[in-house]
Amino acid sequence: MADQASKWILNFHGIGRIARPFDPGEESVWVSVDQFREILDSIVDDSTVKITFDDGNVSDLAIAVPELASRKLSATFFIPAGKIGAPGFLRPQDVESIAVAGMGIGSHGWAHRPWRRLDRESAHLEFVESKRLLEEITSTTVDLAACPFGAYDRSTIRALVAAGYRRAYTSDRGWSLNRSFLEPRNTVHSDSDASSVLAERAASRNSIFNVVKQAVKRWR
Repeated sequence: MADQASKWILNFHGIGRIARPFDPGEESVWVSVDQFREILDSIVDDSTVKITFDDGNVSDLAIAVPELASRKLSATFFIPAGKIGAPGFLRPQDVESIAVAGMGIGSHGWAHRPWRRLDRESAHLEFVESKRLLEEITSTTVDLAACPFGAYDRSTIRALVAAGYRRAYTSDRGWSLNRSFLEPRNTVHSDSDASSVLAERAASRNSIFNVVKQAVKRWR
């Protein structure tokens, strides 16, 4: 059993029919409405499971928020600020509506690109300007971030801390300790269902492999 000071974070991307062409590899993390509902129903009473969403797709507001609200669940939505208003992505008023619905809003950067080896101008756009725009839209403090493609290194961590983020989410899988700055998440894939999600949660441990992998990524 997981320690009560830890949580298991389930991360979704898009739901239902896509309203734009898939980005490369994106189809592997897109789920149907029925899959989404089944998975939510399987974890609705488990307080150790937390939910996040990446990429700022229109399905966040159209599907995810109503389904979450009907089950009295909440989630944090990580939005790439530079894609706001683009076809198939959330509009400014949609982002505001998600915040008004009581959901969390975090930054997924600006252009949905890996955060390793960014030059100074790109880093400012990804970490500072994305935060500024999301705070302007929602009139709330945005101090959570999620690494696109799970890519980070020690320069990324320094830049996030300097920009005022208090926590960053990765794609490293496993359990997350509440006191950690970096929090691993468990991505839901297109072939996931309730039983596979629950089986992974039951079997998931912060193995020595995961610990070493995260340490390498943190210090490289």
